[in-house]
Amino acid sequence: MKNKSSNWWTKVHLTLMVLLLGFTSAFAQSDNTIRVNGKVRDQFGPVAGANILVKGKTHGTITDFNGQFTLEVPRNSTLVISFIGYQSQEMKAQEKPYDIFLKDDHELLDEVIVIGYGSVKKEDLTGA
Repeated sequence: MKNKSSNWWTKVHLTLMVLLLGFTSAFAQSDNTIRVNGKVRDQFGPVAGANILVKGKTHGTITDFNGQFTLEVPRNSTLVISFIGYQSQEMKAQEKPYDIFLKDDHELLDEVIVIGYGSVKKEDLTGA
C-alpha cells in the first residue's frame, strides 16, 4: 500500500511542477517589453554618448564609443534620441535595428559667460 500512495504523490508533484512551469512560460511570453538596439551617427561617424530615453519615463541609455546602444522598453513606446548640438528625434520602438542619423542644430545659443551664480550675455558684460 505504501508504494501506491507514494506513486500517487509522485504523480501529483510532477503534475503540479508541469503546470507551474507552463504558467511561468505563459507569463514570460506575455511580457510587454521589447529589446531595441541600433547605432547613432552623424556626418563624421558614430556618436558616442548620445542619449536614448523612453518618452515620458525616466529610464534610458547612452551610446557606446561605436555609437551602439541596446535597451529594453515597453511595446508601443516612443524613443527620444538626443545629443548636445544636434536636433532631437523621436521614433517608435521596434525590434529591428535602428540606424539613426543626427542632424546639426543650427540654432546655437548666443555667446554666454558664466559667472558665479548666474549668466549674462557677453554684450552686456563688455563694452567698446
